[in-house]
Order: sequence, then C-alpha cells, then structure tokens
Amino acid sequence: MDTITVWLFLSFTVERIVELLLTLFPRLDKKQVVGVDIPVILALALALVLSFGAHLNFFEIFDIDFQWPAVGNFLTASFMVGGSSLIHDVLGWVNASKENSRAANGK
Repeated sequence: MDTITVWLFLSFTVERIVELLLTLFPRLDKKQVVGVDIPVILALALALVLSFGAHLNFFEIFDIDFQWPAVGNFLTASFMVGGSSLIHDVLGWVNASKENSRAANGK
C-alpha cells in the first residue's frame, strides 16, 4: 500500500477513535489541560503512537534527507491530527452531496 494512503487511513483512524472516546466519555469534550482541548491532546497522542509505530516519517515519505528521524515522526503525527479533520470535512461534503442528489431525484 502507498505510504501516503496509509498516512490518510491512519488520519481517519485517529479521527474515529477520538470520536469514539468522546462518545464513551462525553465530559472530556469540554475539558482543557493548560488551555488545550482534551480531544486535541487525545488526537495528538494517538497520532504520535501510530506515527512511531508504523514508522511514518514525513521526510522519508517525500524522499528528503533529514538528520533527525524523530522530527519526521512528529511532523507526520501533527499532520495526521490536522488531516483527520480534513478527511472528516471531505466525508461531510460527500454525504451532503449524496443527500442533495437524493432530494433532487425525489422531487
């Protein structure tokens, strides 16, 4: 499987797991630690675990020679956190398009 595809899939996985955790523990959604929302901390922690565990390095993905590989893992994780919201937005757009299409065909 292509590395970027894995990266996007894991971004989606981060999104879904954080949503599941917030469903199980709804009080976490409104909490903050040092001014940072708990869902963001959960997403970043999970993205870091997946990034290091899957050996996803931002610099290796794009064939960039970089001295410190851990920086690439951190960058990958940070984009996974942001990428999961992007994927969520795209899925929302697709669902809205489907519903609009059904409504147009139903009239």
